[in-house]
Amino acid sequence: MPPEVPDPYRADYIQACNVLNDSAKAGAALSRRNLQAILRDGAKTKSKDLYDQIEEVIKSDRVPSHIAADLHAVRNIGNFAAHMIKKISTGLIVDVEDGEANGT
Repeated sequence: MPPEVPDPYRADYIQACNVLNDSAKAGAALSRRNLQAILRDGAKTKSKDLYDQIEEVIKSDRVPSHIAADLHAVRNIGNFAAHMIKKISTGLIVDVEDGEANGT
């Protein structure tokens, strides 16, 4: 990790990486939490909802389009971990699958 990444984001990222092998859900939830903190503190977003915070940053043109898509990907995977989400077609609870939390 680059030395210019400050705490608490550095510590949260390291913690997410440390728990990833034991719990993809925990790693994904921590990553989502860290993303929201970065958007709130670093990008000074005003919205309370992570989706709206991401949209604020995207509409401000402060991030390239390929990063904008990644922001929503982190949010989606983190939501699977943090919230019980049902798949509409089957009614089954959606879970974080192996490889999703680390982007593989």
